[in-house]
Amino acid sequence: MRVPAGRFEEIPEKHCVPIGDGRAVVVRVNGEVVAFPNRCLHQDSPLAGGIVLDEVLICPLHFWRYRLPEGEHLSGARLRSFPVIHEDGDVFVDLPDPQPKQSMREMLLAHAREWSQKPVIKGVIWDMGGVFRRYFSEVMVEIGRNEDWLLDRLPLGPTGDIPIPTTT
Repeated sequence: MRVPAGRFEEIPEKHCVPIGDGRAVVVRVNGEVVAFPNRCLHQDSPLAGGIVLDEVLICPLHFWRYRLPEGEHLSGARLRSFPVIHEDGDVFVDLPDPQPKQSMREMLLAHAREWSQKPVIKGVIWDMGGVFRRYFSEVMVEIGRNEDWLLDRLPLGPTGDIPIPTTT
């Protein structure tokens, strides 16, 4: 199913935008448009609105990171990509036909089957404090460039830390 994504020059380089019925997102990386499902591999949360810094897509919910343009997570898992077609400056994404609706039981079983086939992800547990501070700070700076009001309302220090009030 061919879905229009817009004009090439209108597709953003710094964040993912949903296309069509919201099943997919597109972003421009190094002059190339890439398209992925609008679902993070972590907890199936939407990738729409995800920020791109240094060719790394950061999921807006739990900050999972994917190298672009491949869509590869640091664990080796990879986002499925969709074919992108260019025609006279217009960009289209070739999406698979929508799957028929499943019952909750069928969805849970399919999800369990899929994840039971994946290799165990090593090194998933790391120093979340350091990772969170570093990437959250970068994300907030990028968002702040576009929406200054957000940084004005969040009490974040330059490293992304939330200052703890001291008592005297």
